[in-house]
Amino acid sequence: MQLATEVIREHLRGVIEAIVFASDKPMSHREIAKAAKADLKLVKELLVELTAFYKNRGFRLDEIAGG
Repeated sequence: MQLATEVIREHLRGVIEAIVFASDKPMSHREIAKAAKADLKLVKELLVELTAFYKNRGFRLDEIAGG
């Protein structure tokens, strides 16, 4: 069961990443969760992980004005 959960999280992380980078405007957590058809709490957790992942890269993810 643990492996299945990790596979799902990894897949959803990729979906969220694609949504964020393909969007032409800032998106709220709710909008991302709706677009990914995923649980809001899990989307928030994965966004925190993605923010940390990109922290020391050539760009970064930030939440600004709710988006």
